[in-house]
Amino acid sequence: MKRLARLCLAFHALIAPLPTCCAALSLTADTLDDMLTDCARRGIFNGVCLLAEGDTVLYAKAFGVADIAGQKPLTPDTVFELASVTKPFTATAILCLAREGRLKLSDEVGHYIPDWPYPGITLRHLMTHTSGLPDIHAILGDWNGPAPANNADLIARIIERRPPVQFPAGMGWNYSNTGYAVLAIVIEKASGTSYADYLQTHIFTPTGMTHSGVGPQLPEGAAEGALLTRRGYERWWIDRNLAGIVGDGGVYSTAGDLHRFAQAWFSGKLTGELTADALTPLGADKGPILYNGVGQGLGWNVKYEGPVDAGPDAAFHTGNFGGFRVLFWRDLRRNRTLILLDNRNDGLDEISAAAQAILDNKPWQAPGRSIADAMLQEMKSRGIDGALSLYATLKAENAPGYRFGERELNTLGYILLYDNAVDEAIQVFELNTRECPASFNAFDSLAEAYVKKGDTAAAIRAYETALRLNPGYTQGVEALKALRARQESGAANQ
Repeated sequence: MKRLARLCLAFHALIAPLPTCCAALSLTADTLDDMLTDCARRGIFNGVCLLAEGDTVLYAKAFGVADIAGQKPLTPDTVFELASVTKPFTATAILCLAREGRLKLSDEVGHYIPDWPYPGITLRHLMTHTSGLPDIHAILGDWNGPAPANNADLIARIIERRPPVQFPAGMGWNYSNTGYAVLAIVIEKASGTSYADYLQTHIFTPTGMTHSGVGPQLPEGAAEGALLTRRGYERWWIDRNLAGIVGDGGVYSTAGDLHRFAQAWFSGKLTGELTADALTPLGADKGPILYNGVGQGLGWNVKYEGPVDAGPDAAFHTGNFGGFRVLFWRDLRRNRTLILLDNRNDGLDEISAAAQAILDNKPWQAPGRSIADAMLQEMKSRGIDGALSLYATLKAENAPGYRFGERELNTLGYILLYDNAVDEAIQVFELNTRECPASFNAFDSLAEAYVKKGDTAAAIRAYETALRLNPGYTQGVEALKALRARQESGAANQ
């Protein structure tokens, strides 16, 4: 069966007029279009791209289909789930409340949430991923309520179980969905209104974002998020039980609305005097903490191409959830906005890198197809053995046009695991540990698969290896403790 993504050969397109006064920008847009058209033809891009300079939209085009059945074409105005690109909106709401005098970034969370069990964690810690709060899946991974968990359920579970923090507040960094879900509750407490209503009143309406809102329900006609499985493209939500949580995700929008937001936000219309603070990277008072030139702002990642003293060159955020992939990129030097939205692929990182290189007039490499997609296709006819054989052959040949790496195998493993193909998932995760023996995450994923299989001894071994590679991985510590207790209980009952 041909991949449904190849329906993008019959893509719907709309190209906005380009300024005739600037041949260089026209050439850039043409090159961007050539790259995306090729990606769509090869089935690795199904989405929308918008490029703007200031208020002027230079390029807006849609490729592919909005629905899983492949009958409805995408348009530049199609609504997408933004996933973690929600976080800049949550941070903006906090900054708006700070400007109104309803809160301070130095306030402790306990000021807004009674019985909060972690003294010393401030709102700024939450905004910069330095709170040390446990991962949201460690808190709600076993949720089995009558409806998906919401933010109130998350807070209640934190207060009830008091899971250990990963590190003392301000003493480390770990990307935290939990922190931004807690911020949504703080917004409600400080404003006296719902998270959705506050964003509507203070962000969406003032900026003219008429196609944006807060889920979990998306409006009629919105793109459906899907991923390739063994049976073709399907709606695939790993976190179905967390679908009611907002703040870390939950906002939906269009490429055009995101451009409107960018124009308002980066002009200071929304956050005023706090705009500069939001773009100041973590640790700036002692020399910014950067990883590959990227620092952590308030709701934004800030990118440096040159000396730190010259200031950041770009601000950006990405999102990935349930088949939706999002890039929101702002070139601070040239006042340019690049939006990429995809609803059925996992390869937006390479497409984003190529697009940014094109905008910078630098050499760029054509994005490749995920080896995970190729292996899934092979499994339909030859099973897991055929898929593993294909991987070995293509990897040995260093076959062009494919993306290899830890993330690709990890993605495939989880697709199989959540499809209840546990034995096949274990084989893929084991391959990943052989390919990436220094990655604690590869062994952590393998451990999860063994837990689902019910092989406690193998899960313990995998977690032990993960913790040797990353002793500070507190979620692994807790999982290993529970597994050892289960093992000892089983031995005692024999």
